[in-house]
Amino acid sequence: NYTITPAHEIGRTHAFKASRFNTRTYYFSAGSEGDMDMWSNLLNQASAQSAKLDVWLDISMNNVRLPALSIPEPDYHGYLSKLGYVHKVWRRRYCVLKDGCLYYYTDYNSKRAIGVAHFHGYRVEPMTTSGKSCTFCLTPPSPDIRTFYFSADNDTEKLKWMERLEESLGRWIKVD
Repeated sequence: NYTITPAHEIGRTHAFKASRFNTRTYYFSAGSEGDMDMWSNLLNQASAQSAKLDVWLDISMNNVRLPALSIPEPDYHGYLSKLGYVHKVWRRRYCVLKDGCLYYYTDYNSKRAIGVAHFHGYRVEPMTTSGKSCTFCLTPPSPDIRTFYFSADNDTEKLKWMERLEESLGRWIKVD
């Protein structure tokens, strides 16, 4: 949660800030004390509402900071090759699936994830591509969102990953 408080340190009248532990602080200045109070109250209400709605997001962001083998009760884990979004290069990563999120690491000894992908609303689909075997993709609910491409070590692992991804995603409400 962000906390909204006066920002006397910037030397402006009617200044206030939105701060949160270990993240960026945002500074604002209103035209009057009444406007400052109104904006402070609205931002506090929005922050409180956001905190209630995004508990799973907080959990997943906490899991990113955990070592690969420390995520409690994963839905599945193991190695996959992931196609990079920018450089279009396949990289082998240790992956941990938990609650529709895929955390990816350099290897299983890594102390924190390189990244996390939230697959809520995605579809798991088999695919074939020239030059790479055992591939599948996760297709987003909208064409303006990134499609993720993966390759497993063998057909058995491919089927197992696809099955576990479908199970993990199936526990979430689908919104059309």
